[in-house]
Amino acid sequence: ASRLGRRASLISAGLGRFAPALRRAATAAATGSAAPTTQIPLAALKKDAAELPTFAIVQLTGKQYKVRPTDIIVSDHLQVNVGDQIRLEKVLLVGSPSFTAVGTPLLNRDAAVVTATVLEQTKTAEVVSFKKKRRKGYAREKVHQQYVTVLRINAVDVNVDALQA
Repeated sequence: ASRLGRRASLISAGLGRFAPALRRAATAAATGSAAPTTQIPLAALKKDAAELPTFAIVQLTGKQYKVRPTDIIVSDHLQVNVGDQIRLEKVLLVGSPSFTAVGTPLLNRDAAVVTATVLEQTKTAEVVSFKKKRRKGYAREKVHQQYVTVLRINAVDVNVDALQA
């Protein structure tokens, strides 16, 4: 039930005029009933996907990020070189103000293409772990820095024909 609630909240979170139809489809899929769904006109989707700003929810190193073009995200360390163009393969959802496409759990590989450029391989700020037992002369300090990769999202492209398949 919690997965349905989270998915329904993603769909209904101000994602446009198609949200009620998508919410009905998600509820019908979760309950196993064959409720009638509204088909979204393909021409309207193609026009909206080309003109309106799109976002995507991608999974990277076990974490999920909501990304838009020109966003900069800090991810756990990836084995890539600075300046490389990479494609984020695990796309869970794409949307714009007028449509949303939700994967189960992932979208088709051709339906959504999210590309990014590696800007930097660096470390995070120092995290200090300090232990002390008062009046015992015991104090220990550990300092840790995590390796991270900084990415700039270049594009979130939606192929509407692959979404309908």
